[in-house]
Amino acid sequence: MSVFRTAVIAALVLLTTIGTAYSADVISLPSADTWIDSDSSGTRYGAASTLLMGRDQSNALAMFQFDFTQPIFAGFSGSAVSSAKLYFFNDGQRRIPDANITITPFACRYAWNESTVSYDWVYMIGGNSISGFVDSSTAGQGTVHLADIAAVPFKSVVSIDITAIVQKWADGSLVNNGLMLMPEGGFGSQFAWTKEATGSDEVYRPYIEVNYSTAPEPGAGIALLTGLVGLVGVVRRRAK
Repeated sequence: MSVFRTAVIAALVLLTTIGTAYSADVISLPSADTWIDSDSSGTRYGAASTLLMGRDQSNALAMFQFDFTQPIFAGFSGSAVSSAKLYFFNDGQRRIPDANITITPFACRYAWNESTVSYDWVYMIGGNSISGFVDSSTAGQGTVHLADIAAVPFKSVVSIDITAIVQKWADGSLVNNGLMLMPEGGFGSQFAWTKEATGSDEVYRPYIEVNYSTAPEPGAGIALLTGLVGLVGVVRRRAK
């Protein structure tokens, strides 16, 4: 087979793979998770086996981090995210329903470490405000009522839509510092909790599911064809 024909075949194979868009549906455990409590504001819960969320006299806020640099998330950066959900299992509830209590996911504006983070630390870093620690651009998106979570049967899965946040992580408009589930409204004594990602009961750990698609690189095919044209010229000159 001639050098020219070999080059043409190789180029055609590459053109079918380079710059090709594809879709991925990826499930992953959090890389870190914890919770903070306004009533025990200096306590660090990174080593706890469960995560709490809700409010009574205090606020309990669950926090999660996700590692999108894992090989399973290949092509995530700059991708188009069609859906992203956080799933956790209702491992128990303390029920005094208040229809006004909601849980809303917010992206964290600052990096945090699950072994050292506490309510006091978040409050300080947020400028003496918990709301100052999170990004408000997706406020209201993905909000669920805590009463609906508490109504889910014991050990059943609950989902929270975090698409708006993950889309911003993918397009780079927000730095991925994880997210916080923030309780708002109401005054009832109500909590829901789930196992931690590092907990021993693996079946009931929280997880994230992300569906995204990559865009083809528009210059890849052009660059390859340009190189092929140059190669043709070289081969032809050598043949003379």
